[in-house]
Amino acid sequence: MVLISSSLTDLASTVEIARRARRIVLTNFAGTIGVDLIGMALAAVGILGPLTATLVHVGSESAFILNSARLIPRRARGGPGAG
Repeated sequence: MVLISSSLTDLASTVEIARRARRIVLTNFAGTIGVDLIGMALAAVGILGPLTATLVHVGSESAFILNSARLIPRRARGGPGAG
């Protein structure tokens, strides 16, 4: 990572963003592993069929992707097109 600014507040902000990103990634990873393990166990004992297991997997992955979207910076209010 290269910081172009010489401000220490920019460095502190960058470190906080990195920590937040790490927490979200670890949460998504643990959640994905957990949901997949539970789904495989339920499929192994015959509770989930192939179609239901697929839907559970795709649904959980979609939820984790949306959770990652929290890392996308928000636009500042008052920009172009703001009322």
